Amino acid sequence: MEYFRAGAQIDADNNANSKQVRGGASITYDYTNGSVVFTNSYSLLEREFLSNTFASKNKSRFYSYDFYNKYSFNNKIFTVVGINGSNNDYEGFSAGARGQEFFRTIDDDTADFDIIDPYANIVYASGFGLNLNLGARLNIHSEYGTNIVYSINPSYTYKFGENYIKGLASYSTAYITPSLFQLFAEGFGNRKLDPEENTTIEGGIEFSFVKKLRVSAVYFVRNEENFVNFVDTGNFVFQYQNIKEDFSTSGLEFEINSRVLDDKLSLAANFTYTNVDEDLAQIRIPEIKINATIGYQITDKTFSSLSYQFNDNREDSFFNNTTFESESKTLDSYSLLDFYVSHQLMKNLKFFGALNNIANDDYQEIFGFSTRGRNARIGFNLEF
Repeated sequence: MEYFRAGAQIDADNNANSKQVRGGASITYDYTNGSVVFTNSYSLLEREFLSNTFASKNKSRFYSYDFYNKYSFNNKIFTVVGINGSNNDYEGFSAGARGQEFFRTIDDDTADFDIIDPYANIVYASGFGLNLNLGARLNIHSEYGTNIVYSINPSYTYKFGENYIKGLASYSTAYITPSLFQLFAEGFGNRKLDPEENTTIEGGIEFSFVKKLRVSAVYFVRNEENFVNFVDTGNFVFQYQNIKEDFSTSGLEFEINSRVLDDKLSLAANFTYTNVDEDLAQIRIPEIKINATIGYQITDKTFSSLSYQFNDNREDSFFNNTTFESESKTLDSYSLLDFYVSHQLMKNLKFFGALNNIANDDYQEIFGFSTRGRNARIGFNLEF
């Protein structure tokens, strides 16, 4: 059981109950130069949201499978060919308040779709530095028809001694269908939603020095169509809708990794700058984000690390229960400092401890909802 609030900065006597059952299996058959793999899984999920003014219950079932063949023609050409599929259904119930009888609002015969995805991937490793990865997937959707997505990922590595410099690029497309909840949820579901489509282009460079230092920089551009958002349609009615505009997001990612002092001291950091389209600004994406970690292997069995995270100002939106309007809000930037230590007591037993948000910074990830202050945790991992 967990508790949820009535809105931004509003506490309430609300609680939610979730039950989930999952199962699956995997079978692998190996043969000369290849293998055949079949995996599948089945999930049942039931969730209740209860309050003094409303109550809802959702039941969903999800089955997925993946059947593919991996084959190496030689030490230069590798392939994967397979088929992935899933079935999803969902049913919803509502009640006037906690304790009242539920009545069905969404039938699982209606809220149901199937997806079948044949796919293929080929990797070419030239042996002289050129690598090429090509992939394609045919998305056959029971509601949205047939669409194809693909990706092209070339790279070239030039080695000199124990060092190398690599140039890399990527072009990929994606086709994202709305979830059953977005389509059929009572009150704000929208059965007329179109799938999201996007195209991503990346280009970058990577440098490695004697396996002790690795530095990389990547520039990316992402264009989106039919973005699905939760919007105010007027008269205090919110609904999932497609934004009928094209959006563009671009940015830079820098990463550095280093190991010194006989590999006992490790340093890792990344910096991301994202230029978000103004019409998509209120989705809590920071313009600047920084992560850095210093790790030290104290002994062969004891490791410790100190991590730092910075998130720049982000734009958010919330429903004002006083004015009954959707309003925008700027979330302040914040920094987090965390400490971690672990000790391998036995081959199969490891103890660990962590102190998070050491500076006890007061921050928000979503407007009106609190986050943890300084907190500590200890535990162990036991493997059989």
